[in-house]
Amino acid sequence: TMAENHLRQAQLAVATNDGQAVYEHHLQAISLVPTLTSYHLSYSQVNLTLAASLSQANELTEDQRTQVTQLLSQAVREARLTTTMRPNLATTWTNLGSIYRQLINVADGAEDLAINNYAQAITLDPANPSLRIELGGIFYQLASTVEDRDTANSYLIRAVEEFSTATQLKSDYANAWYNLAKAYELADNIELAYQAMQQAIASLDVNSPDLDLATQELSTLKAKLPSPTPSADTQTRRDTDTLTTPSPLPSPISGGPIELIPPSPTPEPTPTPSADPSI
Repeated sequence: TMAENHLRQAQLAVATNDGQAVYEHHLQAISLVPTLTSYHLSYSQVNLTLAASLSQANELTEDQRTQVTQLLSQAVREARLTTTMRPNLATTWTNLGSIYRQLINVADGAEDLAINNYAQAITLDPANPSLRIELGGIFYQLASTVEDRDTANSYLIRAVEEFSTATQLKSDYANAWYNLAKAYELADNIELAYQAMQQAIASLDVNSPDLDLATQELSTLKAKLPSPTPSADTQTRRDTDTLTTPSPLPSPISGGPIELIPPSPTPEPTPTPSADPSI
């Protein structure tokens, strides 16, 4: 179909880092088949990526701030639309949550919206441990960055809860144990951090490239432990998952927080970005 052809052209444009063509072809595909959720999901991420690229400048002009605001507003609008099109699909809420996560420190109130939308995704897909890690990662990073100690502790408790639930849902999920260890370490609970890191190592495949890193971190934790050291776990290694700590939160953009444009009843497409950022 013509819509599918536009998406193929968009994929080719991604390969050549032609952000403008990616944007235009997605817009054309949606105009041809406006009822397909996957098109709106993809388009929301295109807008987010373009906005992120434009906002990298140390000093944004007024026109650039306007364009970033328009792109971010469109990203939110498209993501919200998918949650009305498919309200019982966890993926749509996860996508909206991930977009709001990228707006933390950029738009006021984004952290609460990110948390709420991930929570809705979990309600729809409660057995998915990856969602717990994503939500826990938001709490972890907020705990790492807020200055108020009580608020930081509150976030950290919730991070531990989400990472712990992920390990309960999938007991050999190495990355869940690893993130739990990092959360306990941030909370200065070294003994529990050590035990969780042991579980992460025990859950990793023996050929995992992350095994050396985790072993080094275990040694660092061991040096901080009071005696006696907890005994090593003997669980069979099997998880090939990559160990990753939660991604840092976005940095504030030049000129301070933006105010997202409220969606109109019949939104008009924003002018095509003049920038040619890398996708």
